[in-house]
Amino acid sequence: MDGDPRLLRYKSVDRAGVAGIALLTALLVLNAAMPSPEPAPRVGTAPAGQQSQLGGAAERGSEQLPYFVKILPAPRGGPDTAGKGTEADDHAAEWQLVRVTWVLAGIGLIQFFMLLGHLGVFGWQGFQLKRTVTGVKLSERAYVQMSHAAPGLIFSAAVERAFVKVEVKNFGHTPAEVTDVVLKLDALPGAQLLPDKPNYEREGPRARVRGFIVYGGHFFHDESFPTRTDVDYRTGLRLGVERLWLYGYVDYIDQFGQRRRAGYARVYNATLDDRANYGSDADFANRSNLSFVPLPLYNYDRPRVHGEGNDWHEIRGKRRSVAAMARRLIASDAH
Repeated sequence: MDGDPRLLRYKSVDRAGVAGIALLTALLVLNAAMPSPEPAPRVGTAPAGQQSQLGGAAERGSEQLPYFVKILPAPRGGPDTAGKGTEADDHAAEWQLVRVTWVLAGIGLIQFFMLLGHLGVFGWQGFQLKRTVTGVKLSERAYVQMSHAAPGLIFSAAVERAFVKVEVKNFGHTPAEVTDVVLKLDALPGAQLLPDKPNYEREGPRARVRGFIVYGGHFFHDESFPTRTDVDYRTGLRLGVERLWLYGYVDYIDQFGQRRRAGYARVYNATLDDRANYGSDADFANRSNLSFVPLPLYNYDRPRVHGEGNDWHEIRGKRRSVAAMARRLIASDAH
């Protein structure tokens, strides 16, 4: 450390500063110790005759007046000169204040831009946090889908109805609450397709289907529809004169409180009910006579718009517990 040239330079500067301060102190002490000179007599105190006799001796000096004092006239414009010095000092002080003000303004501007940078960083971090939370919700939320059990549509000539059993299953990582399951069977001419927008309205009353499904859980739901089951009608279905479309949806609420709807659409394929197309009774029993309908407006999983479905008026989660407690308190007070 002692051999560091920067440290040695700093020490030499310190020694020079101390020596300068000591020299200035000594000069001040000497100046204070020196006696002040006695004031000289005024030249104009001698009588007028004596002044005339002395003549130029007052300027040269003599034994009576070994020295002389000559009073010089004051410079012209003395008050103006002093005023100019004061104005110059004030001007310098003003410029110093202006420079300091500009420096402070620059520091404030730099701090302002630093604040903007911090706000930008915080905003970006908030955006990334939102993306992370959204990604976690998408990866961990419930995915409820509906599928049919084998063999699909089953026709009963005794009651003139078609029966189907569907499985509602949660393929996500968190539980879901199913609030409704809707299925509809439409018979359309062979060349006619489903409308662009699904029409889920059904004639007559129907029971509302509800259930709670844990991760990987499922339940079955049976549904039946009135339809013709005679041989001529079944032959027409086999020849493509008419086609049966089975479609619907399942409404559910995931654990993040989002209401969603999963669509389902299949078309009946009568040729798949021909026993001759299967090698064994087991294969025939496990067949599926409903084919997938590749229409995005019928097969989907999407958030529901407000008011879509019949569960928007229900209170969920903690609010349901608070409402139930309030009802119990009201009932107890009434009794």
